[in-house]
Amino acid sequence: MKAAVLHGQKCIRFEEIDRPVIQEDEVLVRVKATGICGSDIPRVLGTGARYYPIVLGHEFSGEVAEVGAKAEGIKIGDRVAGAPLLPCHNCEDCYRGNYSQCKNYSFIGSRVFGSWA
Repeated sequence: MKAAVLHGQKCIRFEEIDRPVIQEDEVLVRVKATGICGSDIPRVLGTGARYYPIVLGHEFSGEVAEVGAKAEGIKIGDRVAGAPLLPCHNCEDCYRGNYSQCKNYSFIGSRVFGSWA
């Protein structure tokens, strides 16, 4: 698939990358629209990226293209908007339902490849 890949400070390349392989509790979204967030600017122009290469983008919408075997309540073709926080679901905060307080979270477009693909 095509992606805008950040390879270093001020170095974005439009290139082919592998399609993500989803886990059984995940879905794959075919991105139809993605934004550029203010937090993306220091990642591109400065030294704000966690690692290189990285595909940025955490403000997005699209259609579900693939559904993992244990993903519930969603089907291929559903229109979705992304919520980029990926809580661990194993810590005390997650058990209480306070996912935004998760200390072991990941984040689409920062810690894992994002929606500029």
